[in-house]
Amino acid sequence: MNGKTRIVAAVAAGAVALTIGAGAARCSMDAPDAQNGQQAPQEQASGKQDDAKASQSSRQAPDERQPSESEFSSLANTSWTSRDGASKLSIIKDALIERTADSASVIYYTVSDEKADATGLSVTLSASEDIAIPGADTVVRIENEGASTTLTCDLLKATYVQDGKAQTALSIASDIQDLCALTGKNEADFESILETFAKAHSPYATSAAWDEEVWIDYGAHSTLTTFTLDDAASTIVTVSVSQDGAMGAV
Repeated sequence: MNGKTRIVAAVAAGAVALTIGAGAARCSMDAPDAQNGQQAPQEQASGKQDDAKASQSSRQAPDERQPSESEFSSLANTSWTSRDGASKLSIIKDALIERTADSASVIYYTVSDEKADATGLSVTLSASEDIAIPGADTVVRIENEGASTTLTCDLLKATYVQDGKAQTALSIASDIQDLCALTGKNEADFESILETFAKAHSPYATSAAWDEEVWIDYGAHSTLTTFTLDDAASTIVTVSVSQDGAMGAV
């Protein structure tokens, strides 16, 4: 990139030295085996079996990890009102309860999938009005409209609005002292610019991790760095700090 210098700790030389050292150690270990007649192939075969078991174990490890908590679950115990004020929606764990003046209906659900984007969240639910009947897929769409949040779903009678949705304060999940020293800003400055970005683009994010990389844009006279939000999309935010102290986030 013209005009940009990436300031990253160089570790390539150490990696090369490590590789050479590992190769030398391998040669010194293999040499005695060649003098042991038939034992060397047996030991080699045993090593391959151990490697295969280790490889299989590493492939199984991701399946054993617990899935991350659904962002939709953060809406449990919230109440919503239809645009015309004629009905109410309550979201509780595993159920949507829709009430009008003279009726109430319950939709039981489990979250199948969810995807965050620049304007909101799309959640695929396996939903049914009878808890004993397997659910069918339906999509709940949640979007921000100014200070309000809207929720729509084909199974609901109306579009619902949650007014004045409280925005969770966004915190930085990693140590940025070096970044602050480099840019002349403090942690509160970075939290503020990241929170402003998250309110508009990722309202479900609660923390940001610094990616520990910095670039200098000589043409724009600014310093650039990136943070990763903890939303479902792992949104990457580029924060710029100009020479006059102005900050921006995209």
